[in-house]
Amino acid sequence: MARWQNVEAYLDTLPAGGSFTSRDYASYANVPWPEASQCIQAYLDAQRSPKSRTKYVLQRARGSRTSTAKWLVGQKSKDVRARGLSFSSDVKNNALRAFEPDLRRIATINPGAARRAERVIDATLDGAMKVVEAAVRA
Repeated sequence: MARWQNVEAYLDTLPAGGSFTSRDYASYANVPWPEASQCIQAYLDAQRSPKSRTKYVLQRARGSRTSTAKWLVGQKSKDVRARGLSFSSDVKNNALRAFEPDLRRIATINPGAARRAERVIDATLDGAMKVVEAAVRA
């Protein structure tokens, strides 16, 4: 069986709308948790494939971005909204990694620019997240 199929066999054992962590799956599959994490990633890749055959849709619980992330299993209407909110969290984190370090460095080199750099970071993220979250709620 492919890695994603092993994860799906585990998902079949969970109650409808259940949740789990990579450590839960590692215990079930009797594999080290880093390997369990790779298996979950394989499932995500399979579910996103144009010719996907997965029965479930995994989404990370809002705000969890570590090896202890909680994964939610679902395919209901409410899951669409939750996935969208998870997307907005991902966008925010990616944006922060993309430009915040550069703006903070400018502020360090040029203290006169510090206040403006903070305003740009805050305004950009707040504005972008409001648009993304409004779209998700539509």
